[in-house]
Amino acid sequence: MKKVLSLLILSLAFIACSDDDDNAGDTTVELENQLKIGNSEYDLKSGVIQTSAEPNEGLNSFGLILFSSNITVIDGDPIPEDNIITGVALEIYSDNSETFEVADYDYTEFEQASHNTFQVQNLLIEINVEEQDGETREVNIGSLEVKEVGDIYELEFSGTDEEGNNVVFHYRGALEVIEVL
Repeated sequence: MKKVLSLLILSLAFIACSDDDDNAGDTTVELENQLKIGNSEYDLKSGVIQTSAEPNEGLNSFGLILFSSNITVIDGDPIPEDNIITGVALEIYSDNSETFEVADYDYTEFEQASHNTFQVQNLLIEINVEEQDGETREVNIGSLEVKEVGDIYELEFSGTDEEGNNVVFHYRGALEVIEVL
């Protein structure tokens, strides 16, 4: 009986070590599509890019809005499926006329907007779509990293809102493009 028990323990140890070895080189961590404001966390399910009609002094601006709800675009307006939404709205400035580029973007005030900068227009916190109420906040400082553009976008943000809360988000997915005429 001791022999069988020893063999069982030895085989379990071998299997456990084998699994560890198989994953030893895999350090990939899958990040969730999430917005964190202070201690509150919200899933990000969809987003849109609003293109600018014309460049301003050679600088193109793109509105980026990420939502905690799936959306449908109707007549150029993003319509959320859920009645209560949370999200973030940014204005991104780029030399590229088609879309913003893979790059690091720094927060700026409107008067100092330049290539590879952005402004946070609003944090949208538990907005009731029907009644048009909820909380909005601005971000005082932050950085945005655009890691991927095209059919799939990957974005990471870290900053601080006007109340001193840490604000971070990660989003990887498709973005609906809305052309502003």
